[in-house]
Amino acid sequence: MSSKIEQLLDEVEDYIESCKYQPLSNTKIIVNKEEIDELIRELRSKIPDEVKQCQKIVSNQEAILKDANVKRDSIINDAKAKADAEPTKPKPTIATFLSFTAICAPPGFFLNSMSAAAPF
Repeated sequence: MSSKIEQLLDEVEDYIESCKYQPLSNTKIIVNKEEIDELIRELRSKIPDEVKQCQKIVSNQEAILKDANVKRDSIINDAKAKADAEPTKPKPTIATFLSFTAICAPPGFFLNSMSAAAPF
């Protein structure tokens, strides 16, 4: 489905196609000023506010990008400050795992499991 703007543009094209050529010309046409003015007024009245907002955004592009960059830098700095404030936790290693297992394993656990796996 086409928008109202597209429909009006189609009407303008149809109107131009229906106009007669100026005598002795293949490119110039005779246009009824009142009719074309009315089509243009309708077209202008149908331009949605969103299109006007987009035009403002494009014209304010530099200010919007500057504001976005400031916000980005603030978020990054806040994240770095939070990361620096938190104590660092040691990463688990095999040695940590083995010492934890040795502390938590029941007495004789390693001997029983080793003798069960021994081939002799």
